[in-house]
Amino acid sequence: MELERQRLRRKVQQLSAHQGRHSSFTTIYVPPTKNLTDTISFVKAELAGAENIKSKQNRKNVSDNLTAILSELTKIGSIPENGIAF
Repeated sequence: MELERQRLRRKVQQLSAHQGRHSSFTTIYVPPTKNLTDTISFVKAELAGAENIKSKQNRKNVSDNLTAILSELTKIGSIPENGIAF
């Protein structure tokens, strides 16, 4: 258990180092209690809504990010017991 906490702490520190100056930096946290199908539907709805972003570059970045997240969500069978973050 302690090893898992150390790994999680290290991963959070690594992720904290990443910064984005625009809204194209996309993060999604999925708790373990959330239904995978609902999460996929949510990402699809956000992807459809991304078409309304005025900036062409920002729209492309957000769409690419959400498409990558959607791809990863469809690969996993279920949400892990400790949740998942993208």
